[in-house]
Amino acid sequence: PLFSALFLPVIHTQHLKENKEKIFNLLRAENPFLLDQQDIAGDTVVHKMAKHGFLSLLQETLATHPHLALKKNKQGHYPLHTAILNGQTE
Repeated sequence: PLFSALFLPVIHTQHLKENKEKIFNLLRAENPFLLDQQDIAGDTVVHKMAKHGFLSLLQETLATHPHLALKKNKQGHYPLHTAILNGQTE
């Protein structure tokens, strides 16, 4: 559920993105240990945040879990690479 909360369709509204952030924050509060998990592709929540442009969540998460910025997925991509490959230059 934590990873699913960070999925956004290509066409989405700002309202949907804000709701997804709220859902993520609720799930994170209940299960903070899940932040260190990786999905089947090796992505962390930071990869997902970077992919979909969740900048405020990214900043909050990296403030408490900076090591997640240095985790590669199974393609060898760090979250920074994921952001760039998905046009999230911010």
